[in-house]
Amino acid sequence: MKKLSGNKVIKITAFVVVIVVLVWTTFCTLSIDQIYYDDASIARFADSGIKRLAHQTSDGQQGNGSFATFTGKSTLWTYNAPEDMELEISCLLSVEKGLAKLVLINPDKTVITILESTPDTSSSEIITKTLLLKKGRNKIKLVATDKAEIIYELYIEEGKFKH
Repeated sequence: MKKLSGNKVIKITAFVVVIVVLVWTTFCTLSIDQIYYDDASIARFADSGIKRLAHQTSDGQQGNGSFATFTGKSTLWTYNAPEDMELEISCLLSVEKGLAKLVLINPDKTVITILESTPDTSSSEIITKTLLLKKGRNKIKLVATDKAEIIYELYIEEGKFKH
């Protein structure tokens, strides 16, 4: 059997490494894009995604921010409800590009869409909704795909914003 020269071994190794990196980055990107459509992935504890943040602030019971590009999920608000209860929320979700939604995640990992927005349905109007919180830790997450350009505002009387 013929031995490979040092240069050929290096070239083959480099080729294999490039292929592995390409496959790995492709599958990571696909999985981040698919989070938007998968409630189980949205409900998982860890936030994940690719984002370029323009700004994000919170002051008392108000949180707002904008992303130049965002694909993934990010926890915006948490609240440990002492019992099952209703809570009023006012929110705005404006999208210039991509898809975005605000979701409530109950302690049992149920995901409920609060507001969903696309460039075609985007509005600068603040809407008010009543959320049904379950006893325990509730979260509101921002979920986006397709490198969404987003502006959001949230007004909630309970809980705390995560920034």
